[in-house]
Amino acid sequence: MSLRLPLQTAFPTGGAIDFELLKQCIHKYGPVPRNVYAAYLGDGTMGLYDNEASQAIVEASKSFTELEWLIRSAPFHGPSTMSHKLVCMWRANPEIKYTNEDFGQYVACLSPAVLEKLLQASAFESLKMKRKVCEILAGTPKAGAIRSHAFEHYAHACLSSDEPLEEFNVYPLRPTSAAQDIFLHHPSLGSTPYTRTKRPWRTYPSVSDFDTRPAEAAEYCVPAQPNNPGFNSFVVTPNAVHIFQMTVSRTHTVDTKDQKGLQLLKKMVPLDRPWHYFVVVPQTTGTSFTLTSVHQDWVACALFYVMVLGFDVAHT
Repeated sequence: MSLRLPLQTAFPTGGAIDFELLKQCIHKYGPVPRNVYAAYLGDGTMGLYDNEASQAIVEASKSFTELEWLIRSAPFHGPSTMSHKLVCMWRANPEIKYTNEDFGQYVACLSPAVLEKLLQASAFESLKMKRKVCEILAGTPKAGAIRSHAFEHYAHACLSSDEPLEEFNVYPLRPTSAAQDIFLHHPSLGSTPYTRTKRPWRTYPSVSDFDTRPAEAAEYCVPAQPNNPGFNSFVVTPNAVHIFQMTVSRTHTVDTKDQKGLQLLKKMVPLDRPWHYFVVVPQTTGTSFTLTSVHQDWVACALFYVMVLGFDVAHT
């Protein structure tokens, strides 16, 4: 969403913008400017909204049938209290009057915070149900951010669980002959160096969290801050370090220009064992995957793979 806050009449024009607070507001309230601005300004108007949103999440969490009905009926029943607290809509053609039979894919979860709360419900505890919830909320081609969030949440659940998966394949990525910083998938299946098992999440606030308590093999480590450079999670075992980057795209840049992701990892994980870097993609992305900007520092540290999970996601 646009960050042109000074254009809002209620927003103070003087002083610096607190971008960290703004990011937190967007994470919670999604692409709804009036809610983001009200939360950012702390004007006391969001209390009733939050209570109604919590009730909407409780109702939608009763069963997948309830959630699906709410999502699919939202465009036709108007801005009900429940619908506009849970979803936002994009219309491919506003001139067309859609019907329930001709639904189209234009409803997405309102925000990452709403999605997180939905997935905590007991009705969606299994991987099968988490997949159904995330897929229906990842079905809007134009809602790129929430589409990525939905798949990332499902991938985290898969990699920290031992429940059987419908599809879980790993393919090696190899450097191209023309450019050693570009890696392409190898057509044959490779060995799967990561063993899925049930691991509790360790959501760490900063790199220094590992100074006094190193990562343990039983932990699935996830940074508290979203948009972490270079990776979304990692697992340290006695024999290897496993690094995971989720994406719904067919290409991915392995790290930032200044190699921030690699430097962060070197401060948190051991250097005395092999590193395995997995780009985790949905099956609708497929195995035709390209990893770009693979700096030689990364090549010296890690082997690269593309991991394919059974998951249907809309593409633009």
